[in-house]
Amino acid sequence: MKTRIGALARKGFEPNSAAGFLFAAACIAAAALVRWLLGMWFGATLYFVAFFPAVILAALFAGFWPGMLALSLSVGFGIALFVPSNLMAGLPVPFIANLIIYIFAGFCTVWLGHLFRSAVRELQAEQLQRELILTEVEHRGRNMGALGAAIVEFSLKDNREAASLINTRMRAL
Repeated sequence: MKTRIGALARKGFEPNSAAGFLFAAACIAAAALVRWLLGMWFGATLYFVAFFPAVILAALFAGFWPGMLALSLSVGFGIALFVPSNLMAGLPVPFIANLIIYIFAGFCTVWLGHLFRSAVRELQAEQLQRELILTEVEHRGRNMGALGAAIVEFSLKDNREAASLINTRMRAL
């Protein structure tokens, strides 16, 4: 279980996968539960604040479109479950302003999460490329060493002791 979580943290979900969308929905469901529990203690205030971490997690681990799903679900659930109906009837300007700010901040969060995921994936691909090149250079270095040893052995076939001494020193390099 611990290695699965570590792999998920390093790689995230495949872009636009069903698992990513399910993860985003699960994040919002968990945030709705947290918001409901907070509402029991603090009442009907800060309607969307518990959804911010869920949107961030969905965007970072699942990508742009699952993050947008999480943002949309958070707005829908936040309004449907936590905003008092009498507030929705009048739609006061401060509530609309707060909702617009939340949507804008959520979109920026999803976009930044997308940029971060893209940068991480590029860095991981570059790291794989560097490792491949390093392996190839090491392989070529060993080949050159073997070729040098063969040349020494061939050139000094009459003096095996000198060839062995030279090859030992070459291996030390």
